[in-house]
Amino acid sequence: MSQIPRGKNLDGALALLSDGYTFISKRCHRYQSDIFETRLMLQKVVCVTRGSGQDVLLSPCAREQSYLINGEPAVS
Repeated sequence: MSQIPRGKNLDGALALLSDGYTFISKRCHRYQSDIFETRLMLQKVVCVTRGSGQDVLLSPCAREQSYLINGEPAVS
């Protein structure tokens, strides 16, 4: 499985407020990926668009490594 691209900023909340609806699509275009990881209000967030991004997120390997915001293991 390939690595999920990560934003380089400490927090993306201001960019989300600034870009609004286009926040995810702009970053997917920038990272040339349908999925990327960022932080919003200092919480890790994975943003996904159509296609292969959903496949990566829903793959068995990704489910084993995913966590809820509070740090508890995700239920599979």
